[in-house]
Amino acid sequence: MIHKKPLVSIITAMFNGQDTLDDCYRSVISQTYKDFEWLVVDDQSTDHSFEMISNLPDSRIRLLQTSANTGGPAAPRNLAVDNSKGEFIAILDQDDIWDPDKLERQLYFMEKNRDIGFLSCNMRVIDDCAQRVTRAAIRKPGLRYPDANDIYRENPFLSSAIILRRFIIEDIGGFDERPEVCGRDEWELAIRVSLKYRAAFNGDHIAGSYRSHQRNLSLAISPSFGMNYLRNKHDHRFPDSLVRDVRGRDCYNIARAALNSGEMDVFEEQISTAASYRSYYKWKGLFLKYKKYCQLR
Repeated sequence: MIHKKPLVSIITAMFNGQDTLDDCYRSVISQTYKDFEWLVVDDQSTDHSFEMISNLPDSRIRLLQTSANTGGPAAPRNLAVDNSKGEFIAILDQDDIWDPDKLERQLYFMEKNRDIGFLSCNMRVIDDCAQRVTRAAIRKPGLRYPDANDIYRENPFLSSAIILRRFIIEDIGGFDERPEVCGRDEWELAIRVSLKYRAAFNGDHIAGSYRSHQRNLSLAISPSFGMNYLRNKHDHRFPDSLVRDVRGRDCYNIARAALNSGEMDVFEEQISTAASYRSYYKWKGLFLKYKKYCQLR
């Protein structure tokens, strides 16, 4: 059966990406599925990113610019969506690289599974020079259909492997632009999507390469930053037992990071709060490490 090819709008939030944009661009124009537009929104870069995209010879590329630096990808992504034409929206971060059949395989899946509104796939990890694979896959293999509870618990998706139906993002109101969500805006979006629509994660499909480097926004975000805002925004939508579970684990993760960095006051506060939510046996290891730390002082 011959299906009409849907138009895809690829959206990229760009800020000082001159070192990785060329690889990103080449992965876009190498797609086996050609019926797309690529909206790149420059968030007032101070390097040569804007000029680089301006000079690319492809009519499918549309370059936009924010009026002022917004400090995160959410506002540029919303600007891209507002100016897009596609039936599908596909996210691509400026430092990541798609495999040539990424769009084709995802669109085939979405056409066969019209009840799925939001899809993400797996990605490998490469080093900063994009010459060495350091991890064959970020997530475990297998096709899963996480529900709202699963997605609220933790983010099962990878931003540069996300594709969703345009009408859905319009229906739920786009990305949250609050500073507290910076680095987690696609996760927050996924929570809202999952409350009304069905999502899927295909761990068997490696959609491309995630570039690991010190400038990764995900690495710059502390375990505590924005988590209270995200939880407060959505706690009322989920069972109390689940809320207590995830709140306890959030505190545990903050405590672990604080212990590793020597912030003992933060550790003591967070591990006590975590224990008030859930008394997990694995937390014993942190207490023993803390006790050893105190003995060495």
